[in-house]
Amino acid sequence: MRQITCIFTCLACFSAPVLAETWYVGADGGVGMVKASSEKFYIPAANVRLGGRLENGVGLEALFSIGVTDSEEANVNMELNSMAGGYLTYTGVLSDTTLLTLGVGYVATELETEVGGKTSDLSFDGTSLAIRLEEPLRAYPSVKLSAGYYYVFEDDGVKIRNFGLGLQYDF
Repeated sequence: MRQITCIFTCLACFSAPVLAETWYVGADGGVGMVKASSEKFYIPAANVRLGGRLENGVGLEALFSIGVTDSEEANVNMELNSMAGGYLTYTGVLSDTTLLTLGVGYVATELETEVGGKTSDLSFDGTSLAIRLEEPLRAYPSVKLSAGYYYVFEDDGVKIRNFGLGLQYDF
C-alpha cells in the first residue's frame, strides 16, 4: 500500500503542474538526519526537487533524495537508500526578493542498517512538512539560492529529517 500511495503522490506532482505558471527544478547538497533510539546519524545526501506553481503561489513539488555516503555511530552503520515524496506547496514573498515556501505532503524513506555484519532494510512513510527560503541571484534572476528543511517522519522512537542547500532554476 505504501508504494501505491507514493506512486500516486508522485504522479500528481508531475501531472498537476501542467497548468503551472512557473516550473522549477532544484538540486541540493544536504544532510539526512536520522535519530533512532539514542543514536543520531548524519548522512550526506543529494536532493532533487521538481515542481510547478500557479500565479497565486499554490503548487506541487516532488522531492527525491539519496544518501551519498553512509554514517556510523556506536558500531551501527546507517545508509539512506532513497527518499521520495510529493508536497502541496504555497510560496509567498518574505521580503523584497526572498521567497518562503511551505509544504505539506507524503514521503516514503528507505534506510539500510548494518550491525555486527547483519544488514536490515527499514521503510518509513507518512506525512511530511517542508519549509524553504529562496533568494534570486541578481545577475541571473531565474536562478535562486535555496535552503530547505523537511520534517519527514517521527514514530516509534525514530525521527527522520532532511536539510539541503542548493540552487533552483525557474523556467
